[in-house]
Amino acid sequence: MINKKTLWMKLITLSCFGLFFLYGLVSCSESDNKQQAKEASSSIDKSNTSPLEGAWELVWENIDGKIRSTGKPTQIKLFTDDYFSYLMPDSTGKWSYAGAGTYEVNGNTYKEKHLYSTAPENVGVTDWQEFEMQGDTLVFRLFTKVTMPNGEDATNNWPEIIEKRVRAKKYPRIFRDLLSKAWAC
Repeated sequence: MINKKTLWMKLITLSCFGLFFLYGLVSCSESDNKQQAKEASSSIDKSNTSPLEGAWELVWENIDGKIRSTGKPTQIKLFTDDYFSYLMPDSTGKWSYAGAGTYEVNGNTYKEKHLYSTAPENVGVTDWQEFEMQGDTLVFRLFTKVTMPNGEDATNNWPEIIEKRVRAKKYPRIFRDLLSKAWAC
């Protein structure tokens, strides 16, 4: 007669072998899927890719005539496919403000709709901006139009802003600075 402890050990061993077998099947299947996705993406026409695609660091801004330039990036904004996201640290380097949503580009007009924000009043806001791009430098003129979630035009309630961004390198400075502070703790 088999005791309960031996039975449980056999059951656990058999279950582990089953899980490893399933993991192997899934891994092989994922590997095949990744290869197929890689082949498919290499054949995709990239001509519809937005010129904004990538990561951009905010290095200078003029808000209602007041210039702010700290010498260090004060925001990182990411554009990918039809989505944007941004993070802003406070003066101590801690993340204080973030948001994300969808965007569209039509000529030199940029339109974004905020779907997520650490400032709840911005969720659902849509704004239009004009931009100029020269190489790895991007200048935005905010806000040519702003609508609230209920459709109300709020353009006159928003400041006039000019932002200068530079394309981030492999590891954006803002992330390097924050990581170095985190590791120093």
